[in-house]
Amino acid sequence: EPEALAAQLRSVGYWNGTNAKAMLKFTAVIGNPPYQDNQASDNCTTNRAFSSAVYPRFIDLGIELEAQYVSLISPSRWMTKTGQGIEDAWVDKMINSNHFIIIHDFYDALSCFKNVEIKGGVNYFLLSPSYNGKCHLHIHDSNGGSQTVAENLNAHGAGIVIRDAIASRIYKKIKEVEGSEFVDNNFSLLVHNISLIRMVFLQQVGMDILHPKPKNKI
Repeated sequence: EPEALAAQLRSVGYWNGTNAKAMLKFTAVIGNPPYQDNQASDNCTTNRAFSSAVYPRFIDLGIELEAQYVSLISPSRWMTKTGQGIEDAWVDKMINSNHFIIIHDFYDALSCFKNVEIKGGVNYFLLSPSYNGKCHLHIHDSNGGSQTVAENLNAHGAGIVIRDAIASRIYKKIKEVEGSEFVDNNFSLLVHNISLIRMVFLQQVGMDILHPKPKNKI
């Protein structure tokens, strides 16, 4: 468990092989942890189809170490609740905590790692357990373009991180018009990727929500 392991790692005695009771204080936890645990199937010794994400455990461990800052690289699928083996409750905890200061989110992992395919993209982030505020989400597309959204990760109650600045604005407008009926319970169950988000938004209300036409005068 992250709590027990964190307590062990904070112990001075653990590092010097003694019974010292003093506890270490971590200023920062930085790294690129393992992403998944490849499990065996009947047909082969390792099979990615049966793999389960393990990086949430390292994020939890960094927080449990009570470091002032945690900065890790991870796949981005956790943001949209599409990471295999990641519980929705864990994602809810992360995006509702408001501890993320900055996230750089890359649609295409090749923008960060050459010759490495990570479906759903990759991100690196800076969070602080003592921080409680807006996250500066920098979204990088496959063509080198970028967008920045500065708001809480679950600011509009979508239940996921909306990885597109325009889609986030559209969602906000729809919610203002449709109220809670649109997100009950909850919007994240309706979508799995950014293309579907755009499709749902545009088909339901059209772009005129963002750019309403002036009404004819009577």
